[in-house]
Amino acid sequence: MVQSLRSWVVVGISFVNIAVAFGLNFSFSVFLVAILEEFNWSRASVAAAFSLSSLVLGIGSWPAGRLADRFGPRKMLMTGSIILSFATIASGWIQEIWHLYFAVGIFGAIGICNLGWVPHSVLISNWFVERRGTMVGIAFSGMGIGILAIGPAAQYLISSFGWRTAYKFLGLLVLVLLLPLNYFLRDRPDGEQAKSKWIYLGQKEGGSVQNEKFNRERDETADWTLGRSMKTLPFWSIYLSFSLIPLGIYPVVIHQVAYIVHHGYSKMLAASVFGAVGLLSGSGRLFFGTLSDQMGRVKAVTISFIFSIAGIIILLLLPSLKTVFWLYFYAVLFGIGFGARGPIITAMLADMYKGKNFGAIYGFINVGNGLGGALGPWLGGYLYDLTGSYRVSFLICIPILVVACILFWMAVRHYTNTKNEKL
Repeated sequence: MVQSLRSWVVVGISFVNIAVAFGLNFSFSVFLVAILEEFNWSRASVAAAFSLSSLVLGIGSWPAGRLADRFGPRKMLMTGSIILSFATIASGWIQEIWHLYFAVGIFGAIGICNLGWVPHSVLISNWFVERRGTMVGIAFSGMGIGILAIGPAAQYLISSFGWRTAYKFLGLLVLVLLLPLNYFLRDRPDGEQAKSKWIYLGQKEGGSVQNEKFNRERDETADWTLGRSMKTLPFWSIYLSFSLIPLGIYPVVIHQVAYIVHHGYSKMLAASVFGAVGLLSGSGRLFFGTLSDQMGRVKAVTISFIFSIAGIIILLLLPSLKTVFWLYFYAVLFGIGFGARGPIITAMLADMYKGKNFGAIYGFINVGNGLGGALGPWLGGYLYDLTGSYRVSFLICIPILVVACILFWMAVRHYTNTKNEKL
């Protein structure tokens, strides 16, 4: 009973970490408008700060995975709390474009990397075996709540006190909230006993069936290393898919507030739609994480791609639709699909590449995610500067997501054929 409660505490703290870290990360969409108004910088150059952040976050995921395997997630999460707080406060003092790149693009990304998907994927994999997709979905859904809370809150602070004060306030919030929470985390259940036991949600402690299953799982796959996984087709199919997903999603996520304001809607309404996307992305993560456990990874991920593409189409048609209803309908579709691939792919990788090196494997996969995430926001801003519209960049997102979905199918089909297992 005590261990079961502790496992829920782990999921809860993971939820809060991800909510704050990625709520701040994606609130750049709100700050972007205010920064553009103060400085005479191009949209591509400002959006490049988020691109740099995505690149650093992606490249840093590989060493982050190795560090999580070696030192444990707890130390990384505490370090990340301090670095992200410093970076966010420093963002309130920027005067030159390179200040923005260092504060948001480099130090902010390092903080988020230490608070993000990789250490929490290792942490949750340490605590859960069965219903892993559901638990990852619950923890990762914190991003949606973070976007919902921090997006409109940031706009309120910007409107009331200015964007510089808003950044400083949010930076202090990170330190006060996250550092004490992460101090009380445990990397594994029962300390040294974790070497022979993982926790199963909803099952009694010490049950022989679950211990036997875990030990069998560990013995059969203990030799999975990053090098061995890189020799398999599913690994590279997922890597490429994970690279294309942010390339098809981030131009919309980062520029949606500017796009909505450009079409005559108020900044607060645009921030509210941004928050709604975040809220529904949290629901989508939980929903699709659970759905992937029940109906299989490939069916669940296909539905999530359909939702994302439908949302982008509605956003493209917004100038003709001209009613607030369609804005929120976009938020429902795009929000539910946004980020839903994260829990599914995390659970799928944990299914396929089990063992003590999972952090390094998952971290390397996230390098691809960072590369795609680096190009997406900059491309959206560059095409706007070039054409005076977001239409071209949003249109390009649709075929990119289609190809990403096909690559995911290829990975699952190859694994199913070679291992005779369903995912």
